[in-house]
Amino acid sequence: MSESAEPRSDESQTGATRRDVLRRIALGLTAVGTGSWLPAPMSRAAATHVHQETARVRADGDYEPSVFLPHEWQTLRLLAEMIIPADEVSGSAVDAGAPEFIDLLCSGSERLEKIFTSGFLWLDHEMRERTGSVFTEAPEPARHDLLSQLSGDLEEKDAGYTSFEIESVEYQRFAHYTTDPAHPVAHGLRFWGWARRLVIDAFYTSPMGVDDVGYAGNRTLRSFEVPPEPLAYVRRRRADAQD
Repeated sequence: MSESAEPRSDESQTGATRRDVLRRIALGLTAVGTGSWLPAPMSRAAATHVHQETARVRADGDYEPSVFLPHEWQTLRLLAEMIIPADEVSGSAVDAGAPEFIDLLCSGSERLEKIFTSGFLWLDHEMRERTGSVFTEAPEPARHDLLSQLSGDLEEKDAGYTSFEIESVEYQRFAHYTTDPAHPVAHGLRFWGWARRLVIDAFYTSPMGVDDVGYAGNRTLRSFEVPPEPLAYVRRRRADAQD
């Protein structure tokens, strides 16, 4: 029997299954045009699958990105750190594995990979226009100013923005075309919407993020009331992440 005809080992089959699951999740994220600059949040089940794979590859030692070049990887890690930094309660989005989470998702979808790689190019070009340096080497105030502008414009777009609801995979990329005048940072809004949402999803569905909001596990209750403190805390953390 030739080498190519030998049956795959259980380990190879498991690896193929993991890649297939990641691919289905990534394709599901980009499959439907929503008319919004923000993607829909990931389901808990889908996020759990990605976290399991993230934990497995991180446990093997130094993580080697699947799709991102070294500079892109550095940019993604910096963005994740800025979106959810470490505080006195928990670690940062980087500590929670958000960059690996996003890299693994991008490895399953060329479309998602392009959103991020083209977004990194735009981010560096825009920062060069402002400071003469790429994003990772620019002064911290300039980085914060750019992301604050993107966040404010993104919220404004999502609040009153309408577009064609195009469900077809072939035409969904036209969903954001409008007759509105071009905005100075319009090209970065879609990328920033994806980056911010996936970093937040990665953090708050991770074990660290669950601990961060004080989840105490399932308990039998006579009545159900959501305590105001956790809700206020989550809103505050999300608001901080968006600044």
